[in-house]
Parts: sequence; C-alpha cells; structure tokens
Amino acid sequence: MADVVPETPPPANRGLWMLVIGLGIAILVVVALMIGFAIKNAYSKDPGATATQQAPLQPGASPELNMDLEAGAAVTDARMDGTHLIVRITSPSSD
Repeated sequence: MADVVPETPPPANRGLWMLVIGLGIAILVVVALMIGFAIKNAYSKDPGATATQQAPLQPGASPELNMDLEAGAAVTDARMDGTHLIVRITSPSSD
C-alpha cells in the first residue's frame, strides 16, 4: 500500500486554517496565564495588607463607626444606598 500523504488545503482555505490554529494557540496561552496568575495570587502574601485590612464582618454583625462630631451634633439618619452608608448629621451650626 502506498504512503498516504494528506493534501495541502486549497489556497482559499489556508487563511481559515491559519485563523483556527492561531486562535487555538491564543486560547492555550490565555489559559496558561490564568493558571499562572491564580498560582501566583495563592502563594503571594503582602505583609502590609494585613495591617490595613480588617477582618470581614460575620453575618448579623455591625461595624463600629468612629466619628469626631462637634459638641451638640447628633446623627439623625443613617441608611444604606447599595454598598454605601449615608449618614445625616445635624448640629447647632449646620445640617
């Protein structure tokens, strides 16, 4: 039996073959980078991050707010707007 050699694709399909091969290589490179960054983030520890970050709140717990208010000032309203806490403070000199 004679050796079977695959035919070269016709010129009209060469661009499509190159596109498919190029995208396949790009997908493999991106997956390898994602795995590399995941491993890097898992093993890298930032020593300064623990000093500035607080422990996450447990469900049902409320954070402590430390605000320096002038004499006679009071918090009249506090509400959540998405992830922001809006606090309304009234005092004898301003609102």
